[in-house]
Amino acid sequence: MKKYKPQTKEELKKLVDDESIYLGDIDTSNIANMTELFRNSKRKNFEGIETWNTSKVTDMSLMFNNAQYFNHDLNSWNTENLKKINYMFLGASNFNKYPDKWNLDNIKEAYDVFNKDIDIKKLPINLRVNLYFEDFEKIKDINIIDIYKSIITSNNRKIISFRIKLEKEYYDELKNIIEYRESIESSNEISFKNIEEVENYVACNYEESFDKSLKFIKDDYNILTKDKNKRIDIKIIRFIYGSYLKIKDNVRRLKTIDNIIDLIDIDSFREAAYKIFLSDRSKIASRIICGIYGDGKIVEDYVKSLKKEFYPRSYYVYILALNKNKYALKLLCDTSLKSKIESIKNAAESALETIANRMKVERYELDDLLIPDFNLDKNGERIVYAEDKEYKLFIDDNIDLHIMYNNKELKTAPKTFSKELKSEITFIRKEIKNIVKSQRDKMIYLLMNGRKYSYNFWKSVYIDNYFFNEYAVKLIWNLYDENNLFLTTFRYSGDGSFTDYDDNEVKINENNSIGLAYIKEMNNDIIERWKKQLSDYEIVQPIKQLKVIDDLEKEFYSFNGEYKLSKLKNFVNKYPFNEYYEDYYIIDGYKFKEKVSDLVLDISTNGISRDNANFGDMIEIALKILNISENNKHLVDRFMYGSILILENLLN
Repeated sequence: MKKYKPQTKEELKKLVDDESIYLGDIDTSNIANMTELFRNSKRKNFEGIETWNTSKVTDMSLMFNNAQYFNHDLNSWNTENLKKINYMFLGASNFNKYPDKWNLDNIKEAYDVFNKDIDIKKLPINLRVNLYFEDFEKIKDINIIDIYKSIITSNNRKIISFRIKLEKEYYDELKNIIEYRESIESSNEISFKNIEEVENYVACNYEESFDKSLKFIKDDYNILTKDKNKRIDIKIIRFIYGSYLKIKDNVRRLKTIDNIIDLIDIDSFREAAYKIFLSDRSKIASRIICGIYGDGKIVEDYVKSLKKEFYPRSYYVYILALNKNKYALKLLCDTSLKSKIESIKNAAESALETIANRMKVERYELDDLLIPDFNLDKNGERIVYAEDKEYKLFIDDNIDLHIMYNNKELKTAPKTFSKELKSEITFIRKEIKNIVKSQRDKMIYLLMNGRKYSYNFWKSVYIDNYFFNEYAVKLIWNLYDENNLFLTTFRYSGDGSFTDYDDNEVKINENNSIGLAYIKEMNNDIIERWKKQLSDYEIVQPIKQLKVIDDLEKEFYSFNGEYKLSKLKNFVNKYPFNEYYEDYYIIDGYKFKEKVSDLVLDISTNGISRDNANFGDMIEIALKILNISENNKHLVDRFMYGSILILENLLN
C-alpha cells in the first residue's frame, strides 16, 4: 500500500513539489491529467517515478518542461490512453532516456516534444516515426522496412493512413512484410458460419457496460437474419455498437463485426440504425454505425449533419471514409470539391488520399472510380425480383427510371415490392439526375486540365458505367500511343467500336492513353467534319466542346463588369469556389483551384459586406488566372477555355 493517493492533479502537484517525498510512494491511479506537473522543477531525485500508474492519463503536455535535472527511464509507463504530449520534455536539457516501448496509438497532439536542437537520429525508431511521420524528410534516412515494422501494429488512424501510403509507394520493397501483416490480421479475424455461432460468440464476449452506455438502443427494432427467418437479439445489436464505441478514439473498420453483419439482413439493419440515429443524433456510437454501414439517404443525411451538428467534423469525415458504399464515397468526393467549410474540405481530401492509396490509384483517378452504378449494367438495366416474379428497371435517354414486367411498363412500383426496394427506386430516380449533372461540370474540369487516362481505366469509367457512357459517345477524345504521342481524335459509337471524324473505325488497345480533345488543337477542317458527324447523328454535346472562340483572352475578360450579388452568389455556390478575405466581414473575392493543373480562376470583387450587402446590390468583378508555372503554362489556354464555359453561367 502506497502512502499517498491523490484524487486530483492539484493534490498530486503539492506532493511532487515536496522533494522530501519519495515519488514511488505516490499512487497515481486516479490521475488523468499530468500537464505541467514538473514544469520548471528543481527536483533532482526522480527515483520511483517509473512505478507510477499512468493508465488513466490522457494529457502529459509540458510535464517535464524545463525540468533541467530530469533524466529517468519511463518505458514502464502505461500510455494506452495518452492523447497529448505537447512540449513534454522541451527544455529538459539532460533528458536522453527516450522511451521506445510506449503505446502511442491514441496520440492526437505531439508538438515539439523535445528540444528543437536534439539530434533526432538518436531517437528510437518507433518514437521518431510516430512523432515525425507527417514530415517525411525527418525520417527518410531510416530504412523503409524498419519504418514499416515500427508502425505495423499501430491502431492510430493517422499512422494507419501513413502505413497505407507506404504500401502504395514502396510496394515492391514491402511486399513480403505486407503479406505477413495481412496473414496475421486474417488469422485474428473471427468468422461465422451461421447466426447461432454469432450468438455464442457475443454471449462469451459481451460486456455489461454495453447495457448502460447503449440503453438508448431499445429492443423494439425488427432486425432480421439474412434469410429473414429469425429476429436478431438485442444483445447482438448492442455488441455491434459497443465494439465501435470502445475504439471511438481510433475508429477503424472491424472485420469481425463485418462478418456478423454479413449474416444480418442489411436492409432491416440499416433501417433500424437510421431510426436509432434519428431518435438521438448526439450519440457517437449511432453516428459511427450510420457513417460506416449506411447507404443512400442515410449517408446523405450524415453528410448534411457535418455542416451543422457533428463536431469535430474531421473525425466524422474520417468515419464516412470507412464506408465501402460507392455512393457514400462519392459524397465524400463532392464534399472535398464543394464544401465551403475549410475543416470539412481538408478532412475529406485527406481521407480520399488514404482511400486512393489503399486502392493503389492516383488521387485524381479516384473521383471517377467512385461513381455509383446502383447495380445497373452498362446498358442501364437491372433485374429485380418480388414473389418469384422478374422485373426490369431501366434508365432511358432522358435519365428517367422505368419499371418493366412482361415487356410492359408499370406506372408505379408493384405492391409486392419491399419497402426497402421502393425506397431505393425513389432514391435512384432522384440521385441519377444529380450524378449526371455533377459529371457534366467535371467534364469541363477534364477539358481544362488535359488529363490523360490509360485505355483500361478510361473504358472502366466511360464505357462500362452507364451514367458516363454518353460522354464517350457525345464528346470528342484524343488518342495517344504508348509514347504519349498524339494519333487522332475519336468518339465511341455505342456498339463497342470507335470512329474518327470521317466515321472510319479507330483501333484502340491497352497501351493507348486517352484525353478529352481541345478545339484549339484541331484544324478547322477536322472541326467542321466533327460538327457534321454530330449533326448527322443528331448528337447534342453535354458541354460546348466545339465552341469556336477566335480570341480567348478577349472573350475571357469580357466577363469583367458588374453583376447582381444574388447572381454572383448563385454562380460561386454552383461551382467549387472558395471565398477569400483579409477582414472576415468583407469578402474580397472567390477562387476556384483546379486540382490537377493547380491553376486558379480568381474573381476579385470591390468588397462584399457580410453585414450590409443586399442581394440586389451591384458588385464589380475582375477576372485573373493565377498560379501559372513552368509545369502548367501549357494548360493555360485549355484552362481559360473551360473557364469561359463556366462563366457563361454567370450571364444566365
